Amino acid sequence: MTAHLRLAALAGCAAIASLSGAAGAITSVRPPLMLFCAALLLAAALQAKHARTHCLLWLIGGAAAGLTLPRVPPPVAGPIVSHSFGRSGDLFDVLDRIDGDPSSMLGRVVTVSGTWRSAAGSRSAAVFRRVMACCAADAIAVGLDVLPAGIAAASDGDSVAVSGALRAVLREGELRYALTQARVRRIAQRPPGS
Repeated sequence: MTAHLRLAALAGCAAIASLSGAAGAITSVRPPLMLFCAALLLAAALQAKHARTHCLLWLIGGAAAGLTLPRVPPPVAGPIVSHSFGRSGDLFDVLDRIDGDPSSMLGRVVTVSGTWRSAAGSRSAAVFRRVMACCAADAIAVGLDVLPAGIAAASDGDSVAVSGALRAVLREGELRYALTQARVRRIAQRPPGS
């Protein structure tokens, strides 16, 4: 398959994705821009004058492939937060302060809220929130390790509030921040948008 046929197939797929709504479900590209890109791809494909019929067939094939693209975003694996809730003592506020001046935070008792992850094997327990830069596919969990003062009455995925003294811990050659002698309590799930 030559390059101009690939361009024709991609043009068909991009055109259908922009017209069907799939572009908005799987990318952050606006449909008019996606349609414009499809036109540019088709124009580039048609530069090979002797293969216009083949280009038309590959354009149709690409359009058929575009019909199979999802029209709704994929489900999110957990709650996604793209910014701080702005509450005093919130996890993002504490992480920002650690980034700014870690030594000023060490030894301080802080309270943060987030999602609970239990300890397993050599992995410690943690309180975290999910953040994303672009889309759900790049969402990552950020948070703090937790060394509870006793048995934590929380299960994986529970919304929790954790209070403990912030310490720097070296684990497997990596500097991590942990809440030590921490008290963990389950809290009611916050309503979306609050």
